[in-house]
Amino acid sequence: MPVITAIEDFGQGLEQSSGRKWAPLVMQRGGRRRQFRPPLNSPMASREARRCVRLRSASRILALAAGLVGLLVLVGGWAFDVSFMRSIIPGAESMKVNTALGLMISASALLLDGSRLKALTRLVPACATALTLISLATANGIRDRPEFRN
Repeated sequence: MPVITAIEDFGQGLEQSSGRKWAPLVMQRGGRRRQFRPPLNSPMASREARRCVRLRSASRILALAAGLVGLLVLVGGWAFDVSFMRSIIPGAESMKVNTALGLMISASALLLDGSRLKALTRLVPACATALTLISLATANGIRDRPEFRN
């Protein structure tokens, strides 16, 4: 029995035994995306909904902050050659271009994933692919350094 069917059967069994209506516990099935919801007539539903809204807001704010840091370093530090903008912490090592690009791409993926427009959410795998390619190129460049050779 597939896991998704087992979870749905579990939810229906709880509905029959407790008399409460349960929303589907399935995250993704048949290309449709659903979210977990507690019993519709329980006080937990409103608390969980508020918690989800707060966590989504916090993740969007943090993603926006990370994207802005990456943009600031990339444009201000590298494009306009302002040396103090390359490092977030004074006296620390400067942030490299691939790191700034990675921050911007991962922030945009997080922001696009929360979008209600399907056309924008379809860009998330492209962001993940770009981030993977940047990571592989960085790892390959580090591996080729003389101090890492045996």
